[in-house]
Amino acid sequence: MLTPNILQKRWIFTIPPEADVDALISELKPFVVTGDLDSFKDLLPSGDYLRIRVETSDKTTMSVKIHAKSGGKMSDQQEAELMISEYEKPWKILLKNQFLLKNYQENYRETWQIMDCTALIDQWPGLKPHVEIEGKSEEQVMRLAETLGFTSMESNGKISSTYASVSYIYAQTFGITQEEMLEVKILTFDKLPAWVKPFPKNNEFKPFA
Repeated sequence: MLTPNILQKRWIFTIPPEADVDALISELKPFVVTGDLDSFKDLLPSGDYLRIRVETSDKTTMSVKIHAKSGGKMSDQQEAELMISEYEKPWKILLKNQFLLKNYQENYRETWQIMDCTALIDQWPGLKPHVEIEGKSEEQVMRLAETLGFTSMESNGKISSTYASVSYIYAQTFGITQEEMLEVKILTFDKLPAWVKPFPKNNEFKPFA
């Protein structure tokens, strides 16, 4: 295990189409501990969103994400991540550069290193735990999924899987649209949206792997 079950906090920002990327990178650079600034800069204009996430007491990251859409491929997923020294000043820099704070979200995450991949056990407010597998290639991810028995469980209809974001899992679980989920400004374990319903007693819910 790399990290035990830890509460993570994240702030999601929309990316303004008119953002001055060079000026933003210049302001953020003093707070970057590790990461490829060039990759971050290149992905930023086309990113779905920018996220600041406090992962542990000594690890805070800033990421640009592009998620695969429903029915998409694993290769559609793209991410550029930087480790930053703190979150408050970069947070203010984003606001100053017209990035809009769209959501605040919390989840618990347990991280395991298995074979060549990272397996993340996530607990989100209102959802049952699900597993996310990250690897350098689709072959590595599918190999671990098969080793853990996920592919055979899916073929037998016992679980479901997706390459999409957690908003897709909320939409499929509660019968809402992804847009409705993303409209929730604050998503925490003590502040749930009205559309979150108890899980059915007959256990029809199928967790995502």
